[in-house]
Amino acid sequence: RWDCGANIFQIVSNKTGYTNYQVDTTNLYINSSFIGPLSTNTYSNYSSVWPVPATGNETCSAGHGILASVKSTWGSLAATYNYTSPFPFDTASKKDINVPFSRNGTTWVSGVNNTDVTSSKSSNSTGSTTGTSTSSSSSSTSSGAASVNGASGVLALAAGAVLALA
Repeated sequence: RWDCGANIFQIVSNKTGYTNYQVDTTNLYINSSFIGPLSTNTYSNYSSVWPVPATGNETCSAGHGILASVKSTWGSLAATYNYTSPFPFDTASKKDINVPFSRNGTTWVSGVNNTDVTSSKSSNSTGSTTGTSTSSSSSSTSSGAASVNGASGVLALAAGAVLALA
């Protein structure tokens, strides 16, 4: 669900007033595979568990929210990963961690500290992170691994931009 809160094309963000994240892409490899049922143990580890998507009150960048069928299928489970970062990362395999990103004067580091994801639903988490943002004294705990590959994220981003322009 990295289309929820993901960066959108600048032309769209300028028109809608959405603030994109600034991401240090120096050591970011979002075109690599992550742990999951579609992995073949070649570039990532196989896991028979499908990750649970975000199903709470998140509003996707296109403003349409989360599909009702996704909520009804997965809604009773806690999201497996931290879907609040602007890019997928995986603390279990250490992919794309320690990457700084900022928005509106607050900076986070993937796999170290992130925006808050909390739930009282049953857990399906494979990793977690705890920390504070660099401009805030509040503490946050969030699930911390990603499950989609870069191609899926780009496709979702493009679809979100098209919907926003429609």
